[in-house]
Amino acid sequence: MRVDPQQLLKDGFIILPEVIPPARLNELRNSYETVFNRQRQIWAGELDWDEPIAMDYKAKQPRVVLNSVVDAETAQTVEFCLHDNTLGVSRQLMRAPHAAPTAMFFMCNPETDHGPDGWHRDAVGRRLAPLRGLQKDMLENAPGTLQWNIPLYDD
Repeated sequence: MRVDPQQLLKDGFIILPEVIPPARLNELRNSYETVFNRQRQIWAGELDWDEPIAMDYKAKQPRVVLNSVVDAETAQTVEFCLHDNTLGVSRQLMRAPHAAPTAMFFMCNPETDHGPDGWHRDAVGRRLAPLRGLQKDMLENAPGTLQWNIPLYDD
């Protein structure tokens, strides 16, 4: 899959139709459902799991840290994150042929609606350079990080 890095800089996002190959969609849905159901059992204390990070992120927007609950049965969830349509595209956009994921989260719809939340950006000012410097660096060197949002179901 080929992308235009300039489109990301111009629009701030890129929509990639069929980033999930249609023949794999049901398989991935089932695998992610298995991972999520496993995570729900961990949060409820019904499933003993050795990975401590599996208990994290039970918050307003629950999320599953994939590498904390994936096993051989659900390995395709991680393999998808490493696919040419995902990691390959990230490497193109970042102009970094050896870039690798730093985190793989599966965001879940919360069971309770907590109402609107304040918008935030993940680049927190007190930990990073001024925004102007980050913008200049991105324009000169390509993005240093990317976030993927891939829906598995129509909403």
